[in-house]
Amino acid sequence: MLTHAEFRERTQAGGRTDIDFHFIDSTGIPVHMAGIGTYDKYRRWQNAAYEHAAGLRRDWDVMHHTGWGSLHLGSRLWRLPAPLVYGPIGGGQTAPAAYRRYFGRDWATERVRGIGHWPMTAARVR
Repeated sequence: MLTHAEFRERTQAGGRTDIDFHFIDSTGIPVHMAGIGTYDKYRRWQNAAYEHAAGLRRDWDVMHHTGWGSLHLGSRLWRLPAPLVYGPIGGGQTAPAAYRRYFGRDWATERVRGIGHWPMTAARVR
């Protein structure tokens, strides 16, 4: 299992020995960061995770991307020679205009994000 190095302590505290965990550090990119820069952080972590998995040179039965998923950016694991199960993922939700007051000055960023993923979600509404 590939996960962000930020989760090493919590993951190991669970005491699971039947799962082969690989902790991917993406040069100080904390998962909890928010805003537009999140996309770059996600992309860089995906690159690091893919490179790590490819370097293991294993025969995978299946790849299952379950965490820190993005509708916008997908998963780099599709490039490995195994079927990819992708999800659950986030990033397809939009905030209604009535919630504008809850976003404060971040409302403009939320609107840009919503506009950016509209083509990906519009087809499912039809």
